Amino acid sequence: MPDDNAEIAIPCADDPTVKETVAPDGSHLILHSKVFTLAHIYDISRLGDLSVEKFKAVARSQWRSRCLLDAAREAYIATPPAVSKMREAVVKTFYLHRELLDEDFIKEFLLEIPHLTLDIMMYMNKPSPSLGFGSSRRPA
Repeated sequence: MPDDNAEIAIPCADDPTVKETVAPDGSHLILHSKVFTLAHIYDISRLGDLSVEKFKAVARSQWRSRCLLDAAREAYIATPPAVSKMREAVVKTFYLHRELLDEDFIKEFLLEIPHLTLDIMMYMNKPSPSLGFGSSRRPA
């Protein structure tokens, strides 16, 4: 009898460590990003907001997962720039964990999505309260 609590595997692109039988928690980053895209397409704003909150919750512990890159790709390719809530969550994740930017595979990824790179750089220069990220950490 199948286990009702079993998770469905959502493989991450180019991640050989993903096993087909058990989904790593990082794959939920992709799931929430895709749900956000669907919420935008079908104009279900509360579902979009919920998917962003769930993405942030997973990102707090799974920010090292390569699935973050697939989630970021989804956020930047599947929705227009004006639909920014998931993009903002992705940018904040990179900002909070800037050590990711030292990784070669991250550098290669950022070359593929220049708008993400620009958003990260702009946020690093001055985190904008208008983006919902809070105020700058720099002293006045």
